[in-house]
Amino acid sequence: MQLAVITLLSALAISGVAAYYSIFGLAKIFSAAVLPIIIMGVVLEVGKLVTASWLYRNWKTCPLLLKTYFVSAVVVLMFITSMGIFGFLSSAHIEQTLGNQENQSKILRVEEEIQRTDYLIDAAEEKIQDLESADINFSDGIQSQIDREQQRIDTAYERADPQIKSQMAIIERENDIIENRVKPYRDEIANIDSRVEQLDKAIEENNVRIIQRIVGTIVDGSYGEETASKVDYFRAQQLEERDKLLEKIDELRNKDNQNVDSAMDQIADIRETVRQEITDSNALIQRLRSQLGAPVNDNKLELVAEQRNIIDTLEDKLDDLNLEKFDLETSYRQLEAEVGPIKYIAELAIGNNASEEALENAVKWIILLIVFVFDPLAVLLLIAANMNFVAVKNAKLAVENSIDAPNLDDAENVLMKTSDGWQRLDRTEKRRRDLNETLKENKET
Repeated sequence: MQLAVITLLSALAISGVAAYYSIFGLAKIFSAAVLPIIIMGVVLEVGKLVTASWLYRNWKTCPLLLKTYFVSAVVVLMFITSMGIFGFLSSAHIEQTLGNQENQSKILRVEEEIQRTDYLIDAAEEKIQDLESADINFSDGIQSQIDREQQRIDTAYERADPQIKSQMAIIERENDIIENRVKPYRDEIANIDSRVEQLDKAIEENNVRIIQRIVGTIVDGSYGEETASKVDYFRAQQLEERDKLLEKIDELRNKDNQNVDSAMDQIADIRETVRQEITDSNALIQRLRSQLGAPVNDNKLELVAEQRNIIDTLEDKLDDLNLEKFDLETSYRQLEAEVGPIKYIAELAIGNNASEEALENAVKWIILLIVFVFDPLAVLLLIAANMNFVAVKNAKLAVENSIDAPNLDDAENVLMKTSDGWQRLDRTEKRRRDLNETLKENKET
């Protein structure tokens, strides 16, 4: 009896956890109707367990058609539960992976900013060297420096273009993800428009039966008040549903996206850096042109000091960027440590240096293994608990029947050793005492 109770509690516990994962996994898949999905999942999970238990208890007496449907329903519900569990665990892994990818994008952005800052520092140091090595009346040197600054201006956007394109690729990828999320709502809007168009066409052709089929009323070919009311209700309901779907699409498209915002900020920073570089080069060109054919020593110290101030500012910025990069790399390493076991599993199956695709496949296989032993185990444990309860019940009935219906034809006396010594008892009394001893031993075990 104890084993039967433990088996039942284990089945209910596993089923409860499986239902929790499944319901929240399905809610993530169908995020537009969270509460209805939760209600549906709870009811179906309870129905699945009751159906499996009832089938076992009534397998021999259940009609074939009903038995076939119940078995199919239990199998389909197990598949739905497993699908929800897969969605829940996959969503958890994807959220973890997205955090890692976001950190990688931030690290890449900081590294690009560090490279631009290093370039600007090198450019400023080069300007200082040119100024310090310039001859007093060496106009050719000044003109050469002007040409270099002009070339830097002409190629500024061209040099920044690869960085801008990389950020635009991030934005396009995120927009594709959003559009994939929006697609089911757009498809449903198209279906609504198609249904309304079919209704309008049927009204225009005065095809009452098609109108009644579309709006879901009795098809009798008579366009009465009930049909007219159903048409108005159907049209209003479809338009209302369409407006809700449009609002959901706007909500998804306007929802804050950190990756997109970060990429947009990065593009703005790149363009601002280019504009500042062009402004500084133009200013330097103007000053250099004013010195052509004239001594440059008067303004040399001023120009050198200006470039050194620029270098100091850029070096402070570089220190901040390196500190930010260090913090991001620390967070990235922590996330890498969390997915470390998956990496070791993939390398155990594939070999060293497992690719990202191999890691994702390893995660999928682990989730599939969990799903395979989750809900099926709960259902089978429930059936096993029913088997134990039926066995205990049958044993009790057998004992009661054997005691209540003794064999009166075999009531002759027999010699039996009892706690009071040897006594002569009839066979009915002996059988009663033997059964009591058997029940006592069963309870002890």
